[in-house]
Order: sequence, then structure tokens, then C-alpha cells
Amino acid sequence: MTTRTTLRRVIQWPELPIIVYNVALVVVFSFAVNGFFAVKNFENITRQVTTVGIVSIGMALVILTGGIDLSVGAVLAFTTNIGGQGIVLGWPIWVVYPLMLALG
Repeated sequence: MTTRTTLRRVIQWPELPIIVYNVALVVVFSFAVNGFFAVKNFENITRQVTTVGIVSIGMALVILTGGIDLSVGAVLAFTTNIGGQGIVLGWPIWVVYPLMLALG
């Protein structure tokens, strides 16, 4: 396989624009934000992504088994909103979490 053929195959990847965009974001933010590569920043990003990741895995399993249900995002937003309001109002966690589970 020649270099030209390899380059042509790489350019035809459908994921290439996403990879280039993510690399560009990392480069820009590494110069723009102090502490971008700090451990604390990666901890915060990981914490923020976990909820969406867990819901995504569950939705993928539901869609793969044929039970398509696209309302999961709305239910997640609703229960998170109710739970957040309960915590702001001073409700104890042991009341808020079961309420969120019952509403979901």
C-alpha cells in the first residue's frame, strides 16, 4: 500500500472531522485556560460526564433490544430538577433520592 493510498483512506474516514475538531479544542483551551491539564480539571470533567454516560449506556441497551424510548433525557432532566429544588429547599438527601427514583 502506498502512502498516497493510505492518506486517501484516512481522509475518507467519517470520524476525521470530529477528531480534528477535538484536537483543535484541546490545543486552544490548553493555551487559553490556566490549569487545563490539571488533575482537578479532569476530575471535574469526569464527574460531569458520568451521568450522561450512564444514561447513554442504558439507552443503547434499550434501543438494541428493540424497545425504543426517547423520553429518557426528559425524565432525567425532570427528576434532576426536582431533586435539585428539594436540596435547595433544605430537604434531606434520604427524602430527595427516593422521591427522584419514584418520579423517574
